[in-house]
Amino acid sequence: MNVFVSEDTMWELITGHTVNYKRVPGLEWHLLLGIASTKSQGILQGDLGRLVGQDKRSVPKRTDSLLKKGYIVKRTTLVRGTKTSKLWLKSFAPPLTQEGDNQKLECEEQMDITPQALTANLDQVPWHTRWTGESMDFHALATTIMAVTKEWHVIRLQDLKAKLGVLGLRWQMKIVSKICRFLNSCGAIQYVAAKLDNKVYKDCIKFNRSLSTKDWSAFLATGKRSAKPARPDPEWQADLSQVNGSRLRECHPWTVDEPLPHKIIECAQYFGVIGVTNPEIYVLTLGPTFNRYVSSLTSCMANSNVQPPELAHLQLISEHIRVGKVASYKFCTPHASQMGMLAEMQSLKFHRARRQ
Repeated sequence: MNVFVSEDTMWELITGHTVNYKRVPGLEWHLLLGIASTKSQGILQGDLGRLVGQDKRSVPKRTDSLLKKGYIVKRTTLVRGTKTSKLWLKSFAPPLTQEGDNQKLECEEQMDITPQALTANLDQVPWHTRWTGESMDFHALATTIMAVTKEWHVIRLQDLKAKLGVLGLRWQMKIVSKICRFLNSCGAIQYVAAKLDNKVYKDCIKFNRSLSTKDWSAFLATGKRSAKPARPDPEWQADLSQVNGSRLRECHPWTVDEPLPHKIIECAQYFGVIGVTNPEIYVLTLGPTFNRYVSSLTSCMANSNVQPPELAHLQLISEHIRVGKVASYKFCTPHASQMGMLAEMQSLKFHRARRQ
């Protein structure tokens, strides 16, 4: 006899509410079914995509959506040297260690984190297979690091790695170092130097405090970290060094109500024969953030076919100049360009006359 569960019952058990494909689209629902089928064992994100037959590039985005909606728990793990995520249905997820909680954790093997077991010697802990096997249990590893550090109070990193059973294991040692850096950044441990038998060891860590629930959440969070602020572009920084700020004060700044091409032509007309450069236009208009856009705009405006004959006086002309070792362009209007050429010709005639 075959027994089947109705769709309404499945939705009630897995999501806690009735059928709602607007809240949980069909593809996300299939992922939920795959995660729920593994119960307390959980499933790797890559295996989940193969299980339900979905594109591996789309699965992370959908699992992030399920995580935000509160249906699943997603934690970082390491499999064959590759960082990935392990997923559980929220009701089957293993609990996090709370601050000050020294209870034994039961999963695959017993974790005995009592003082007697951790400080008797430096032999590797019996449950080291949780992070030295095919996959890595980040939660168990961090819990053991904190427990060992707390009982020893101060311990060398080499001794800690020996206790964890990761000495000689390249990937595992990298992860231990990375976890220690995180614990140091949140104030749980501190890098110190310690003296033993008249010898100073500088590769030691000291226990400061237990991890809070907020620390655990930050440690086990998956996905991209917050973006770092973009570095300043050295290209426009070099350009701005050429700007003559004293003469730019004579020209009134650009306002958002004024078309940008009109302002560029106005600047070129105002400075006349001297002309205006791209860095000076940045300062007078949009700022250096839009340097590429302004450079592209001035290049287009300096094209000889842009203006019709009746607007030839508004045509922008570019001239190649060199300031020290830096080559750039200055922009001026046709009248200013002609005046500059006449002045240059008169100067040449004057010098020739003096030589004769």
